[in-house]
Amino acid sequence: MKRDRTLVKFIPYLFVLLFVWLADIDSNAQPEKTTGLNSKDEVLSKVAKEVTLQIERERLALHESENSKPLVEKSSVINDFPVKTAISESDSMVLVRFFNQTGGANWTNNTNWLAGPVNTWYGIEIESDFVTEIRLKNNNLEGTIPPELGQLTSLKHLDLDTNKLQGAIPVELGQLTELEFLYLNGNKLTGTIPAELLQLVNLELLYLSDNQLSGDIPEGFEQIAGLRWLDLSHNQFSGSIPVEFGQFASLLFLDLGQNQFTDTIPASFGQLANLRWLVLSDNQLDGEIPVELAALSSLEQLYLEGNQFSGGVPAELGQLTNLLWLNLGQNQLIGSVPVELGQLSDLRLLYLDGNQLDGGIPVELEHLTDLRWVNLSENQLSGSIPDEIWQLANLDLLFLDSNQLTGNISTQLGQLAGVEWLDFGQNELTGAVPKEISQLADLQIFNVKSNRLDSLPEIVAPESLAYFDVSDNQLGFDDLEHNIDLESALDFFYSPQDSIGTTRVFLEKAGDSFSFLLEVGGEQNVYQWYRNGVLLESQTSSTLAFDNLAPGNSGKYYCVVTNTLVPNLVLTSRLVTLKIEQCQELVFDEGWHIISVPVLPEQADAEFLFQSMIDKSTLLSVLDEDGNVLEEGESSEIWQNDIGDITPGKGYKLRAGDKDTVEICGVVLDYPFSIPLKAGWNIIGFPHTSPANSDEVIQSLVDKGTLEKVQDERGNAIEDWGESGGWKNFVGNFVPGKGYKVKLTVADTIYINEVYQASDVQSIASPVHFQPSFTGNGVDHMNINITNLSSAFFSPGDELAVFDGDFCVGAVVLTEFQIEEQAVSIAASAAGAFGMSGFTEGNTIMLKFWSAENDQEMVLTPELMDGTLTFLKNESAFLSLAEYTAAGIVDEFPGSRASISCYPNPFSSEVTIEIVQSEADNVQLEIFNHLGQRVKTLSSRVRLPAGVHRFVWDGKSSGGQMVAPGVYYVNMVTNNVQKQKKILLSGF
Repeated sequence: MKRDRTLVKFIPYLFVLLFVWLADIDSNAQPEKTTGLNSKDEVLSKVAKEVTLQIERERLALHESENSKPLVEKSSVINDFPVKTAISESDSMVLVRFFNQTGGANWTNNTNWLAGPVNTWYGIEIESDFVTEIRLKNNNLEGTIPPELGQLTSLKHLDLDTNKLQGAIPVELGQLTELEFLYLNGNKLTGTIPAELLQLVNLELLYLSDNQLSGDIPEGFEQIAGLRWLDLSHNQFSGSIPVEFGQFASLLFLDLGQNQFTDTIPASFGQLANLRWLVLSDNQLDGEIPVELAALSSLEQLYLEGNQFSGGVPAELGQLTNLLWLNLGQNQLIGSVPVELGQLSDLRLLYLDGNQLDGGIPVELEHLTDLRWVNLSENQLSGSIPDEIWQLANLDLLFLDSNQLTGNISTQLGQLAGVEWLDFGQNELTGAVPKEISQLADLQIFNVKSNRLDSLPEIVAPESLAYFDVSDNQLGFDDLEHNIDLESALDFFYSPQDSIGTTRVFLEKAGDSFSFLLEVGGEQNVYQWYRNGVLLESQTSSTLAFDNLAPGNSGKYYCVVTNTLVPNLVLTSRLVTLKIEQCQELVFDEGWHIISVPVLPEQADAEFLFQSMIDKSTLLSVLDEDGNVLEEGESSEIWQNDIGDITPGKGYKLRAGDKDTVEICGVVLDYPFSIPLKAGWNIIGFPHTSPANSDEVIQSLVDKGTLEKVQDERGNAIEDWGESGGWKNFVGNFVPGKGYKVKLTVADTIYINEVYQASDVQSIASPVHFQPSFTGNGVDHMNINITNLSSAFFSPGDELAVFDGDFCVGAVVLTEFQIEEQAVSIAASAAGAFGMSGFTEGNTIMLKFWSAENDQEMVLTPELMDGTLTFLKNESAFLSLAEYTAAGIVDEFPGSRASISCYPNPFSSEVTIEIVQSEADNVQLEIFNHLGQRVKTLSSRVRLPAGVHRFVWDGKSSGGQMVAPGVYYVNMVTNNVQKQKKILLSGF
């Protein structure tokens, strides 16, 4: 339940001279109880009015006792005024001007104004022919205050309270040197306080509250030495509070609340020996509360709430033995509640809410037997509620909400016979809601929301009860079924409640039976179980049961419980995680692999997991990324295990001596599963039971810019090709049981989720012409990334290979997809331990091509785009075949039956193309630009006899236009061969 703080601050913001109350209210009357209200807001509103009324009575009583002449508003009956026979003409003209300028014709009461003798005019008091009092409070005065009022030099009392006056305060009012009481509060006045007002040295009371005045307080206020009442509240004053205010020796009442004052409370306030009311609430004051305030022995009201005060609550405030009202709420106070506050035996209101106070509630508060309003909410108070609190028999309101209180709510609560509002919400209270609340005949609101209460007895609601909140606890349907009738009688809030049961994890084997009973009270319960958020139509009892467990039964289960008698509450059980053992087969060929465990095995010791391979002598070694090893020791019967347990999320290098399989059994992990990665190379596992599109898995690293490269065990890579196509993925899916090498620029974390889409896997054929010299997957691969493949020449089934001298260290069969993408990556394997063949770091990369159609092989000379043309483990080289693919042809194959030459080359006007044929053949001769676009056809499948044939190209296109200077390609295709020559057309 969220309280409206504007209603419950209980600050004395009404004005002192509410004289009408004196005629209607017995000053000794007791406040009426807030009964018969139907909503929380109505209760709050009435409570606020009651408290402000109490405060106002105190202020009126204080005001009367301090003035020799009772300040009672004069009746509108004219005969009640002494009859005057004359008045100063100048004063009468001022009054006429005042009447006209303030809309006198529309005043609420303008009896006899401008009609009868001046002494009969409503609100005017005359002595010795001069106006001495103007009392026109709440009389619908409008417009501005006439400066001519400054001419009423005998004026002692000016009350324009609660009207509609606007504009500035006339500086001419500073001429009213006889003025004792000035009420301008409750209007719409603007501007600053005129310095001229400080000339009113006889002033005893100055009320400027509830206007729109602004600026700093003018210097020299201390000149009004006899000031006893000063109210500047509810304006927009700013700056510091003048230190000189501490010189008001006669001051009884000071209200500067609801402004924008900054800085600290002047220590000089400790000199205000007669001060009985001090209100500085809702400003921007900071610093610590000065201990000098403890010297204000007459103080009855201290309101400092709604500022930025820090430090602790001064223990010295316990010396203010006359204090009735103490409000330090909504600040930044720290520390504990001083036990010395227990010395304030007359205290009625104690507000310390909205701070950062900690520790326990002092038992010494039991001495404050007159306390009616206690607000300690929104702090960090801890411990239990002291039993002594329940002895405060006069309590009307007790706010302890939004703390860290623990323990039970005592049954002694029933002793608070007159209490109207109890708020213990948002704590950590446990146990039962006391049935004794049924004894609280005046109780209006009871709030225990957001605790850990687990029992609610049958409540007989007092007739006065309007609001009852037990939501967000640990109550069950059995607590609410016998109280549901409260819902029709009052605002009864019981939903939501905490989740029921405890979090459980079960590890089970496939084929076994399983049952779990959810214990929850209630006679009319309805149950529905869910798995991973999906409703299970067959599971509709309090028991979750399976006869024959399968891996598909693994998941997170919860039950939703409803009740036909308690319709507005849904209880949800805590998660019941069911893990069914699953097995994954890892398949090994001879050579190196990168592996991981896709599930969490019950026994994760590396030697234990691979014991079957050890027994068959097919396991040679296992290494982790830190170099720890599982391998045969000095004795073949003893294996050295530096790895220890195999960890999900980590990848391991495994070298097999022959083909074999290992079955890993365990339970599925909880997702998302995090894998922390360091900068540089990591070996990660893929702890999952289904293949997943590797792009999805690594996308977060790509988005953050931390990923540099991924490689699988065969050297296939995911990396950024830059301008040649951005990120390219030659890995495809991440596969359960496999591991992957991941290189990062900075440390990061990858998260494995529960559900992924699998990617379409391109079928990969093994090379038939180029045979890699290494066995198995290879190790420490370098990625040779090739761009600008052209379908004009390359065909599916052709092969590209990487050589280190005579050793083929990597090869691929070109696919239709790769040719369409004009990109392929070849993983070249490094030479490894145990005599494994591969490239040697630092040697030169050689690229070879084999045409499947012609069964011919040749060496290519690619252009290096990025990286290096020498071998480096785990690195990349980016090569372009633009020279070969621009016209879709290659240089001569060895043993060709035709040759082609071009001269002069470079040329400026024309070039001769000479073809030598050993036999007759059909010849297609064309010119292409560097983009692979046909420029001109010189021979279109013309059959030429054996011999020498010459063609001349004049540098013009098929349309007869001169082409631009640059590189061009002569493409010759016969029935047996395809050849190309690069020519250069220079500038004309």
